[in-house]
Amino acid sequence: MAGNGHVDVAEIQAGAALGKEELTPEQLEEIALFLCYYAGWPVGTKMNTVFGTAIKNWRKAQKQD
Repeated sequence: MAGNGHVDVAEIQAGAALGKEELTPEQLEEIALFLCYYAGWPVGTKMNTVFGTAIKNWRKAQKQD
């Protein structure tokens, strides 16, 4: 998704992965760092922002439960 610029889909997928406990927030942050080195810093930074939003929304939902 990152390599093809599908950032909008990545946010949905990250939120779903958190919700289903397939990934932790820390793992998503590591993925973003990995992408910086292998897909380029602009892509990795953008994905880090997207993942940060997904993590924030997930944590907010966790507090409401």
